[in-house]
Amino acid sequence: MAEDASPTASPKHVIDQIDETQPTLSATLKKRNVPAGYTTPAESSTPRPPLVAYSSLDKTYSLHELSNFSQVYHSAPADEPITSLAIHPDGALLALGTPSSKIQISDVRSGAVAATISPQGTPFSVHTLSFSENGYHLLAPDSLSSVAIWNLRKMTTAHSIPLGDAF
Repeated sequence: MAEDASPTASPKHVIDQIDETQPTLSATLKKRNVPAGYTTPAESSTPRPPLVAYSSLDKTYSLHELSNFSQVYHSAPADEPITSLAIHPDGALLALGTPSSKIQISDVRSGAVAATISPQGTPFSVHTLSFSENGYHLLAPDSLSSVAIWNLRKMTTAHSIPLGDAF
């Protein structure tokens, strides 16, 4: 782990990179017609390497520079293992799934939990998460046999899609 990294906040240069990039990404979310995430040759030649996030069953997640896979941040252990991870389109938030149905929304810059989604009913493991392109919604399970579109602005279920009993 980098010397300037602490278990509760990302290092300053990573926070600066996120803060520098986040307004540009946020401004384009409402206007986007084409799927995001494609890097142009001009973007890939900038001095700042892209970051990748990894989650782990050891109850932590980490950020790595994609160019050399060096770890630039490692979170403090959470209360339970992390079974899935999704990166918000603006790059400033992570959604973290757990084996007890909880989904935590964490601020990448500080490592702090910004919100928690707790579906009701029989506990299940959250194995997949996906943010909408504009970042206002999160697709995630809401029971053992359904997925929900969660409205992140209201922290409510916008729609639930039953998958049947076979799952």
